[in-house]
Parts: sequence; C-alpha cells; structure tokens
Amino acid sequence: MFQCNGNEGFHMTFANGWTVSVQFGVMSYCSRKNRYGTMPDFNAPLKARLWESKTAEIAAWHTTDGEPRKDGNWYFFEDGERVKGYCNADEVSEFIQMISALNKYEIEVGI
Repeated sequence: MFQCNGNEGFHMTFANGWTVSVQFGVMSYCSRKNRYGTMPDFNAPLKARLWESKTAEIAAWHTTDGEPRKDGNWYFFEDGERVKGYCNADEVSEFIQMISALNKYEIEVGI
C-alpha cells in the first residue's frame, strides 16, 4: 500500500506488516522544504508546485491496522530515536530495502 502525505512525503506498507515513512516537508528533518524554501503557491502551474529536498527523514513501524502504537512497535535507530533526519537518497533506499526484507514477526528490530 502507498500513501501520500500532503505533498510532503509518503508511506509504504509491506506484506510483512512494516510501514516506512519518508518525509521532506515543512516540519521534517530535511535540507530544504521545497524548491523555493517556503510553502509552494498551490495556484501556480504544477511544475512550480513541486517539492524537492536533497535529504529526507525516515521512520518505520510494525502494525496490523496501519497506525503505530504508542507502546513501542516503532523501529528504533542506533541513537534510540524513532526518526532519522537528513538522509540522502541512498540511505532512504537502503532503509526501505531493509525494512521490506524483515520477517513479518521481527517486531523488535532495533529496540
């Protein structure tokens, strides 16, 4: 399943029950918020409304109902955080591949 988050990123949910979040919008830990560094003009032509960033923030959680629980079914990074910011495209790709390859029962990865 794919979800788009208000032109600021996306979620991908895999058959193993894990969801990956990639965000690069106004409130995200990323290098730029969009082409112009501010909110896009939604009345402008489509090309002028494109968001871009050299980096993005990533996160992942395991669920059966589409939403993370507050009691800890998140993937935790080496520093103990649930979100890792300022990741380049290669890091994002590697993270997506790693999460998608987890066994559906490996809920405590990174904890």
